Amino acid sequence: WALVACVLSLWLYEGRSRALLRLNAPHGWRLWVSLALVSAVAAALAAAIVRLARLKRRKRVTVRSQATAHAPHTGDELAWWAAVSLSAGFSEELIFRGFLIWAFRPLLGLWGAAALSLIVFATAHAYHGVAGALAVGIVGAFLTLVVLIFGSLWPAVAMHVLVDLQQGFAAWLVLQKASGPEPVVTSPVPSST
Repeated sequence: WALVACVLSLWLYEGRSRALLRLNAPHGWRLWVSLALVSAVAAALAAAIVRLARLKRRKRVTVRSQATAHAPHTGDELAWWAAVSLSAGFSEELIFRGFLIWAFRPLLGLWGAAALSLIVFATAHAYHGVAGALAVGIVGAFLTLVVLIFGSLWPAVAMHVLVDLQQGFAAWLVLQKASGPEPVVTSPVPSST
């Protein structure tokens, strides 16, 4: 949040237009198409959650191995995940698809700036490992196209938040402690009789 606060403070201090950061809302056809796209993404993510929720507990245990240690396990952790999802959705879109594209554009042109900001975005997620950073890069490329096509960060912010929320909720469904005790594997103990 410190970086976002710095960017916004300097932006306001210098009297720059919020449209340069693409903080303006889409209008005309862009508004309607972006609303339809956000709705479609929300529906697809919700369908994935419904499919996961319908899995039998046995199958969820096999899915569990794919979950990460920082994923939410309890309702409280899920609430924190939701707050972080909202924060990350706005902050990352503002920095990577708003400010960095604006900053790099005079040197690299629009598409070069978008590509470099995408590389920085994927690299910032290197803690997910190579495969995770590549996956984040693919999502980032999609969000970059959304911003450039619709001329606004807001549809990308909404989709970024939805993706993060879906990942947290899916992990919680798999990992929640309230789902009952984990199966315990024990070795047979010989009886004394």
